[in-house]
Amino acid sequence: MAEDTKNTTLEENELQSAPEKTPENQEAKSAAKKSSTNVKSDDSVLVPNRIKTHQYDEREVITVDRFAGGYGDEENMRQEIAWHEIENSYHRRKSLSGIISGVEPFSVGGKTINVVVADYKGMRVIIPVDYMNVLISAPDKTEEEINEAKSKICSSMTGADIDFTVIALDKKAHSIMASRQLAMNAKMHDMFIAETAKGHPMVQVGSIVEAKILSVATTVVRLEIFGVETLTSVYKLQNRWVSNARDRYFVGDKVRVRITEIIYSEDHKKVEGVFCEARSLNADDIHMCKPGATYSGEVTRVNSGVYSLYLNVGTNALAHTSLRSRREPQKEDQVRFYCTKMDEEKGLAIGQIISVIRPHK
Repeated sequence: MAEDTKNTTLEENELQSAPEKTPENQEAKSAAKKSSTNVKSDDSVLVPNRIKTHQYDEREVITVDRFAGGYGDEENMRQEIAWHEIENSYHRRKSLSGIISGVEPFSVGGKTINVVVADYKGMRVIIPVDYMNVLISAPDKTEEEINEAKSKICSSMTGADIDFTVIALDKKAHSIMASRQLAMNAKMHDMFIAETAKGHPMVQVGSIVEAKILSVATTVVRLEIFGVETLTSVYKLQNRWVSNARDRYFVGDKVRVRITEIIYSEDHKKVEGVFCEARSLNADDIHMCKPGATYSGEVTRVNSGVYSLYLNVGTNALAHTSLRSRREPQKEDQVRFYCTKMDEEKGLAIGQIISVIRPHK
């Protein structure tokens, strides 16, 4: 009975201490509630009424893991893509293209061989010289001499763009070995052997094609025409005679040529040689020199007392010399030429060298 009286007394006290629900109290509560959701605090920062939900694509989020390795991860991504292409070449025998950066010795199985080093999207690819399939004619040389000759040819191809197929790889060591020969054979078959819907191969005699310049010597240019190498005289590539092909042709460039002959194997499954020219594609207007006139020009070639010249008026010329001096005209000398006749059919001036204007240094 005492406890009931005590509880009743506490309830009565709470009711008496609670504020009376008057109209004034209700208005004050409503104003306080309204102001609490949109008020300026003491530091004058406006508190927003409502936060708008921003919709976003999960793939657009720049995460910590994505750039855990720093800002260079974009480069890592490119390397991963390049490695995937390397693996695809290895498993599916697909051809890739790279730039030759040099030739160096390489130890394998206790033996040292020369390998070509090619760059593929920043990745190092090695190709044994024996797998380069370079065109070489050395019937009387020993195996060691032939390998040395192949290495020199490959070295002269530094900077050239070549095709290759990956034949071995090690992802942990990022070691890649490839064969140019496999890639060349595949391209040769597709372009010279396989028939198109028209019933003949893509490349045939008379076709005008784009050839890669692999190396350049003084008068000879090494070309690759869709998987087949050929050596072409600079005099077949242009009408103008030059003293040095390196002044006009450069490794890594491309040149358009016309196919003049294709040599097939007996079973017609392989191309053993290709011949081409470009003079007919680059016909220049020839200046008809007048007999009895004198012209200046450059000696481009000397062969058994016969001088090949390119005259400054734009004409090729053949000449002997009537000079009695100790020093005979030499290649790249600037000379004075006397024209005796003009071979209009060949576009050649015929005559004599009568003096040397400026010797080649």
